[in-house]
Amino acid sequence: MSELAIIVPTRGRPENIRKVIGAWDFTNAWDVADLILAVDEDDPEIQGYRDVVDEILGSVDLAGHGAPIELVTVSKWMPMVPKLNLAAVQLAGAPDYFALGFAGDDHLPRTINWARRYLTVLHELGTGMVYGDDGYQGKNLSTEWAVTADAVRTLGRMVPAEVEHMYCDNAMMDLFGGAGAMRYLPEIRIEHMHPYAGKADSDEQYKRVNDREQFRRDRSGYAKWQRNQMAADVNAIIALRPKQEFSPGRRRSLAPTQRKVKQAMGLVPKIFKNVRGATPDEIGVTLADFAGQVASDEAIVEIGVFQGRTALLM
Repeated sequence: MSELAIIVPTRGRPENIRKVIGAWDFTNAWDVADLILAVDEDDPEIQGYRDVVDEILGSVDLAGHGAPIELVTVSKWMPMVPKLNLAAVQLAGAPDYFALGFAGDDHLPRTINWARRYLTVLHELGTGMVYGDDGYQGKNLSTEWAVTADAVRTLGRMVPAEVEHMYCDNAMMDLFGGAGAMRYLPEIRIEHMHPYAGKADSDEQYKRVNDREQFRRDRSGYAKWQRNQMAADVNAIIALRPKQEFSPGRRRSLAPTQRKVKQAMGLVPKIFKNVRGATPDEIGVTLADFAGQVASDEAIVEIGVFQGRTALLM
């Protein structure tokens, strides 16, 4: 069995999976990674997925090895994130999988040995998350990713926020970025062939998940997780990490603040509220806590891109 399993939740697009398989062939991904297709049993195209899997399994020698591609199903339609979480929790129990990943059925790897590079960096992190350049969002958003399986086992899910489709990547970046356990790999291109990037035509699946109601519902779930659960989840990931990552020669508590958003708002000086920025108040207070623990003979370097609000908070 491989060390890495990439889960692809999909519906109605078996031909997309043929493209994914072609990209995996070209980039040597099968050497270290398995492809797990998460499909609904009530999908009208379910037989197309079975045919794709049968073709692959019929063309490789499996003697002494696990199947490099597998179809896991749920009885009826399930939104992408719940389906991803369900598959991830099941796979996290397999002792041979060191890491689990997510990609859409419209993500095509372009970089040779990308999967091996993902594993190398994840082993360096010990516990953490990696993602590559999707050719559209780049560093700004992890539209695909891989994480160490211990994080899934600890949280009981892969995506921490209770969302169906949108904001799952934002939550993953909040979680692992907040724990200092995230690495962006710009040398890896996993191209996102999405209509918003002008690389695919829209279809019923895209229309369903990109409507206003879906955004509203998932934005609410994401915000609720940020308020009520994010700090605890970040602490859980920090607890898994190698101690030297956080205490090189001196004891420092880097656990994020447990203050709620409302409390954090009251701690931010009013004059700072007039400075525009992208850093939420609760994150700003956490950064201020970190800054207060920096020794007097050391400096803080904040590299920003806007009006300096984060630096002011620190």
